[in-house]
Amino acid sequence: MRTTYLTCLAWVLWSAACGPAGGGSADAALGPCTTGMTRCQGSDLVLVCPRGTPVVLEACPDVCTSGLGCTSCSPGTRKCSDDLSARVVCRADGSGWDESPCDPFDGFRCDPNSGLCSIIDGPCAPENLGTSYIGCEYFPTVTSNPWLRPGPPMWSFGVAVSNAGGQTANVVIDGGALQRPIFLAVPPEDVVVQELPWVWDLLSFDALLVTNGSYHLRSTQPVTVYQFNPLDSQGTYTNDASLLIPANAMTGDYLVASWLTWGDRGFIAITATRDNTNVTVTTTVDAFVENVGRFTAGQPQTVALQKGDVLQLK
Repeated sequence: MRTTYLTCLAWVLWSAACGPAGGGSADAALGPCTTGMTRCQGSDLVLVCPRGTPVVLEACPDVCTSGLGCTSCSPGTRKCSDDLSARVVCRADGSGWDESPCDPFDGFRCDPNSGLCSIIDGPCAPENLGTSYIGCEYFPTVTSNPWLRPGPPMWSFGVAVSNAGGQTANVVIDGGALQRPIFLAVPPEDVVVQELPWVWDLLSFDALLVTNGSYHLRSTQPVTVYQFNPLDSQGTYTNDASLLIPANAMTGDYLVASWLTWGDRGFIAITATRDNTNVTVTTTVDAFVENVGRFTAGQPQTVALQKGDVLQLK
């Protein structure tokens, strides 16, 4: 039947006269269609619709994608590399596959069931961590403190990493204002304090979006992380100490209670823990954010963030 369809196709496209008398290329059994449309039948046949009845255009060597015809793969399809060291995703146009390595530092590998980089086993696996304040991935973020800018050398931002477990936690910190990663070893039942350079744009009281403004802290063992803004409060009364929530405990819905800290309003800082994060914010007052735009009170505004980006509102 396919051979007959293909032989008759050219005549169908030009005259639409190829019917039962011309070789029977049109097949009502394939179901009605809209004149002019192209669609797939199963996973490998491309159909055209010259007169309301589908006609086989070609048989695809790989896969048929609706709206695209024959492609190498179905757009968005995910799979793993053979050694599970990378996730592989089909391009949006179906022309082939793009490979992204999974970071092995804290146990990531590609999950064959989802085609995503995941911590499948070990102490940092999601099912072992739960959703408490103890985790393996954190995003320390400098927050507004204009009294420190430019800041004497005695003041610095910093984190304290506490390891209550029985195994040494190997920690890496990157992003923010770091030029290269910092590696730490936190012994069992111990705390290690690490100073980090200020991210000056966030230290100010400006409303803005800072690309890769937060620090990214990962650990091979579950740890508790605190940040201090600044770490040494000598000579200043504006020290802020925060217990950080790990990425595994994040939710998609937050209500921020902000005190009138500077002048007539407070501020919030929003950090994305994953790429392609869409954050919808409804403010109670009008606001303008540099390189983002205006926020109108009571009107939801959506901002697209990548992992590590920080949106500071005031």
